[in-house]
Amino acid sequence: MTEQHLDQSSAGSRLVDFLRLTRDWVWEADAALRLTLVSRRAVDIIGYHPDELLGRSLTDFGVFVDKHGNPKQVSMKGNFRDARFLVTDKQGEQRCLSLSAIAFFDPHTGAFQGVRGIARSLTNSAGTVK
Repeated sequence: MTEQHLDQSSAGSRLVDFLRLTRDWVWEADAALRLTLVSRRAVDIIGYHPDELLGRSLTDFGVFVDKHGNPKQVSMKGNFRDARFLVTDKQGEQRCLSLSAIAFFDPHTGAFQGVRGIARSLTNSAGTVK
């Protein structure tokens, strides 16, 4: 789902206004970690249009790393803040992002349903990590 799809209700319209104000890329993934919502900021941050990312898994285009760039495991079934995520942008350049997310669960069964999060670039215009 993109911001355009959310804009069809008054609650969706308010949410879209907030999405437009943030400098972060807002995203949501299902239980299989396939992206189900992608804000337009993805274009500015990694060069991909939201429609190019919908249905793709986060692990299709990036990997969590520690502060030294070594692969790191992050549990997507829990909340996390400021986890480093290395991606290759649409131009083939490597970028470091900071991802934060909140897991959500079925209120009746407690089954994991996915994560909602934000991503911001840690890579500056010179290509170095902030």
